[in-house]
Amino acid sequence: MAKKPAVPLRTGVWIDHKQAFVVEFKASGPKVSRIASNLQRKHKSTGGFRARRPSGGDGGGAEKKIWGHRMEEIHRYYVKVMAKLKNADEILVLGPSTAKIEFSKELSRAFKDRKDVTVVTTSRLTQNQLIKKVTHHFMGGR
Repeated sequence: MAKKPAVPLRTGVWIDHKQAFVVEFKASGPKVSRIASNLQRKHKSTGGFRARRPSGGDGGGAEKKIWGHRMEEIHRYYVKVMAKLKNADEILVLGPSTAKIEFSKELSRAFKDRKDVTVVTTSRLTQNQLIKKVTHHFMGGR
């Protein structure tokens, strides 16, 4: 008996810096899982402090340290999301912000371009809207 050709595993991801929703297509139907980023909110300067030196004081060392820590947190979050995609052949990345672009770059680095990745800008979606959008993308609206 001849083996059937493997059907590509298709997965959709809606992502921003707060959370990601992963849509996997299983035999029983689409399965949606949520992954929280646990990122700390960006610190907003209140102003009121001025460096004594006109050059800006410490050269931004503290700010660079905070930014570096945030980038590490974002990377750990993307790794958590990518763990859900390791078996996917085709990935649709959706989202409203720069997170979808950053994430798609991380995907390319991690999987060495072995996966077919499409990036689409969308606003916030309900779970049903997300499933419909991912299904329409992969199945052509069938």
